[in-house]
Amino acid sequence: MKRSWVVVALVVSAALPASSAWAQDAGGAAVEAPAGMVVPLADGGTLTLDGEQAAQVRRLQELDDSLQYRTGEVPIGDNLATLRLGPEFRYLDPPQAARVLEAWGNPPGPATLGMVIPAATSPFADDGWGVVITHTSDGHVSDSDADEVNYDEVLTSMREDAARNSGERVRQGLPGYSLVGWAERPHYDRATHILYWAKDIDFHGPTHTLNYAMRFLGRTGVLEMNAVAPLPALPAMRTQMEALRRQVAFQQGSRYSDFVPSTDRVAAYGVGALVAGKVLAKVGFFKLLVGFLIAGKKLVAAAAVALFAGVRSLFGRKGAHDPTAGAPPPPAP
Repeated sequence: MKRSWVVVALVVSAALPASSAWAQDAGGAAVEAPAGMVVPLADGGTLTLDGEQAAQVRRLQELDDSLQYRTGEVPIGDNLATLRLGPEFRYLDPPQAARVLEAWGNPPGPATLGMVIPAATSPFADDGWGVVITHTSDGHVSDSDADEVNYDEVLTSMREDAARNSGERVRQGLPGYSLVGWAERPHYDRATHILYWAKDIDFHGPTHTLNYAMRFLGRTGVLEMNAVAPLPALPAMRTQMEALRRQVAFQQGSRYSDFVPSTDRVAAYGVGALVAGKVLAKVGFFKLLVGFLIAGKKLVAAAAVALFAGVRSLFGRKGAHDPTAGAPPPPAP
C-alpha cells in the first residue's frame, strides 16, 4: 500500500514545555517514550522518529493537551460581536490562539481576537485547521462600490503583489509562492453586509493551498476571519465557513446599521480594497507579510518534520462532546 505524506509544521521554541515525554501506544494508552518514537502507520507499518523529531512531536502533544476551549456563546472584542457556536466549532482565546499560530510556524505577530477550531479534530492533526479572527477599526466601510468592482482586474493586481511579496519572502529565507486564482469568486451579501472569497495559492508543494476569507462589515470597521486548508478541501471548507458565517453577530451599537454619518468615521477604502489586500499594504510591508503568514498555517513553517499519515493517531480527535471542550480558560497568573 502506498504511504501518503503529510506535513506537521512546528517551531522549536523554548516557550513550549519540554517535560512529560510520552506517546500513545496502539491502544491509545499513555506510555513513557524513549529518546526516539515509533509511530504506527495506517498500512500496518511503523516509522521511527529520531530524538529531535520525537521531542518536537511531544511538545505539540503537550500543547494540544493544554488548550482550553470555549463553546456556545462567546463574546468577541470589547462589546464588538458574539459567536454563537454550534457543536461543530470551538473557540480559543487570543493568548491560546497565539500559541497555536506560533506552533504552526508563524512568527509572533499582531494580536488576534482568538481562533475558531472545528470540534472534530485537533489543530495539530494533519487534517486540522482553524479560523483566525481579527478586527480592523479604520472606520465604516462604504459598500457603495460593491456592485462595480471588477474582480478580474483585482486578481491581476493581486498576482503582481504576490510576485513581489514572494521575492521578498525568498530573500528572507521563507518559501516563495504564487497566486493561481480564485478558488471561490468574491461575493458580497448586501442583506448581511458580509463579503467572502477564496484564493488558490501555490507554495510549490505537493498540493495547492486554499485561503478562505470572510469580512463582516460593522459600524466602525471590519471583523475579519481567515482560514486555510489544502485546495481539495474546498467543498468541505465552503460548508463549514457558511455554517460559521451564520454564527457571528455584531453587538447592538456595533452593527453596520448603527452607523451615524454625522459623527462616525468613514474608512478611506471600499469593498474592492478589502479583497485586494490594500488595507494591510497601507500600514507597511512587514504587517502585510505577517498577515500572510498567519493565514498561511502549516505550509509557511520556519521548521517542519515530514511524517507519515500514521502521525494523525498521536493527536486524538476531540469531538463536540469532549468533557474539556466547554471548559473556560484558566485565569491568568
